Amino acid sequence: MEAVGALASVVQLLDATLKSSSVIVGFLSDFKHASDDVADLRKSLDAVRELLMQLRTYAVEVQQSSLATSTQHDLARHIGTLSQHFSEDMHVLYDLIPADLSRWKRAKFVFHSAERAALLRRLGGRKAEVTLAISIITGHTTTATHRDIHDMATEHKASSTRQETSLKQLQEQHTRLGESLANLRNMLGVFQQEAADTRAMVQTALNQSHTLLSSTQMTMESNMGTLQSRLDKLTMSQQTHFQSLSTSVSTAGFSKDNQDLLARIIRVETQRTLEPLIGRFEGVQGTIDQIALSVSGLSSNQPSSNSNSVMLYADRTPTEFEDPRNTQTDCSSTNSPYTSTSAGFKEIQLSSSTNRLNTRWGTMTISVKTYRVRGAVSRNNSVHFQLQIDFTPSPWLLSRGISIVHSSGPDRQGFYSICPRIMTYPVYDFVRWGIIDLFLTDDVNRFREMIQTGELSVRARNEYGRGLLQCALLRKAFNVSLYLLKESGYGELLVNRDNWSFYKLAGFIMRNLRSTPPHQIVESLSLIRPYFSEEDILTKHDGNLFYHGEVWHSIYWRESDPRNDHDVNHDFETASIVRQLHHWGDSWQPFSWYGALAWKYYSYSHIDLPVRLIGFDLFMLRHCLDNGEDPNQLLCQGYHKLEGTHPLTALTIATSDLLENMEDLPHDEHAQYDRYLIPLVIYMFECIISHGGDIYHIWDEDDLETAETVTHLAERLDVMNIWSAALLKCGYDIETVVAESERRLGEYKRLHGSGRTGVDVSAFSFDEEAGMGMRRRRVKGKEVEGGAE
Repeated sequence: MEAVGALASVVQLLDATLKSSSVIVGFLSDFKHASDDVADLRKSLDAVRELLMQLRTYAVEVQQSSLATSTQHDLARHIGTLSQHFSEDMHVLYDLIPADLSRWKRAKFVFHSAERAALLRRLGGRKAEVTLAISIITGHTTTATHRDIHDMATEHKASSTRQETSLKQLQEQHTRLGESLANLRNMLGVFQQEAADTRAMVQTALNQSHTLLSSTQMTMESNMGTLQSRLDKLTMSQQTHFQSLSTSVSTAGFSKDNQDLLARIIRVETQRTLEPLIGRFEGVQGTIDQIALSVSGLSSNQPSSNSNSVMLYADRTPTEFEDPRNTQTDCSSTNSPYTSTSAGFKEIQLSSSTNRLNTRWGTMTISVKTYRVRGAVSRNNSVHFQLQIDFTPSPWLLSRGISIVHSSGPDRQGFYSICPRIMTYPVYDFVRWGIIDLFLTDDVNRFREMIQTGELSVRARNEYGRGLLQCALLRKAFNVSLYLLKESGYGELLVNRDNWSFYKLAGFIMRNLRSTPPHQIVESLSLIRPYFSEEDILTKHDGNLFYHGEVWHSIYWRESDPRNDHDVNHDFETASIVRQLHHWGDSWQPFSWYGALAWKYYSYSHIDLPVRLIGFDLFMLRHCLDNGEDPNQLLCQGYHKLEGTHPLTALTIATSDLLENMEDLPHDEHAQYDRYLIPLVIYMFECIISHGGDIYHIWDEDDLETAETVTHLAERLDVMNIWSAALLKCGYDIETVVAESERRLGEYKRLHGSGRTGVDVSAFSFDEEAGMGMRRRRVKGKEVEGGAE
């Protein structure tokens, strides 16, 4: 066998091996557990590719040089042996590859992993042998070629007379090389034909493999669809079963004859639960009794019209609470005498106080609230109190805390009970249990698993007495918070135990507005809304005014900085939150808040905070006016001397105080105020006027002599330049406004303040001595007495 022919056969064989190995690797990648085998075959494929490149390089060198007969014989024999070995290894590899994806063939492929490993090791050995042969033959060829060139140069230099003989020899060699080149071209054509046939065979095998994989994929998808349908049927059956079970449990109750038995069971369970804590409460029991008695006595003696009491109203009749006589609650009040109040009663909160005591044994929180009942059945005392005691022990002491709530008044359904409601809750070390990590990563899947398996209770609190929802919101675990509100049943604890108001909970949710999409904020607010009545939202009681302000401030701080853009941007998604709050009946009342904040501007000499405060009022003012707020509503009570004034009047007074404060500032800060604050104030005037604000409103402070319009007030307080700029921007003529203001003020004083009705009250006189049904009228200087009409 000639050297060049053997070399071409080996190159062809390795080329077919390379392509077959690529198909094999793609075929084995479809197996689920064949990643290691595929990696080994990829390494073998890289080795064969490297060997093929070396042999191709060597073929080019052989074509460009002549070899001795002995060298050709050794090369043909050695390469023939290597070709036979490669052929045998490829047959073994072909036998190991399964023809289809049946279970038996796949199992057989996995069981012959040892044979595959041995085959890969033999292929590695073959590579080493070929590499060594190439290096030896290449070295020999290079040495012989150099020796021939040296002899030819020596002969050429030795005798010039032999040039003709050398020329003839070169011509003969050229003829032989041409014949060799022709033979090589013929062999190359045969090699190309065989390579084309091999490619066709590989393409056919590849098409068959794709057809087989497609059919297998369709079968698997069909099986997965059948399995999914079975799982859906199983899930529906389980839900139906649990629903029927919950219905049967909820409808089950104790009859009137079994109340004694139920009370006995509750007493035994309560005693067993409280037994570890009885010794801890002995020291504070007397203090608790004294607090309860003193607060109750104070509330009984406190008059309902006391101006120092904060009269805050709240509807105490949500629908989620049922009659405790017909349900199984967590209170031991079965044998308690009940007295029902009338329907639709309300409680007015009179006072609220909370004391927290931290000791090495734990934390005790005592909360006392006093209420006055409206619409209740007549009782000896309509003022009652609610006492709640929460004891959260340290984790090293106990793993359970206790919450006790007792009220001397009616519950949310109007029933009275003499027994307290008692609930125990587990206390966890959130750091040691890894709950804090779940909140930080917002891992709702792991959190849901802990709740469903009982590893974590929805009533759990940390060592500081905080519940799961509060901790999740503080750590910005928004998905965990949604799970607690939607699926876990945690919502019942919001009103029943945690005593959270709507605005307090909404304030915690709105803190995440910067890092959470607004539509998720709206979803969270919608989830907590059903647990609170409309009266809870309309009434800002028990410190809720602070959280109410925090909700709206969170909306504002999400917008752009007013120093960079005086026309504050209205983000569409943020406006969706505002619209939802308006839909629930919440109102910002921007004029009242402006009145409260305007009097604080003088206490800040730095430009940043006044700009932000006025910018906030401007943003909320525009939004509320765009959504139908009345621009002529008077300010609410509780805001210093601005209460009961018109918005334009209050803004004029606040602007005067602001300018007066600016006079004491250094020149550079005064310039900053002129640059940033004054345009904001002018734009605020412009917003009120453009939305229908009464520019001729008259403010009299119950004294006709001091009555004046907004124009007169602005001129007296030296803010006429700002007022005139706002009027010009709204299209008013200054002289016309001044003249009309003078005319209306004169008419107002002439009618003694009845400018809106147009009735001249000076034409009427009333005699206090005239009896009921009698009137007196004047007729040309004399009085005529008439009877009743």
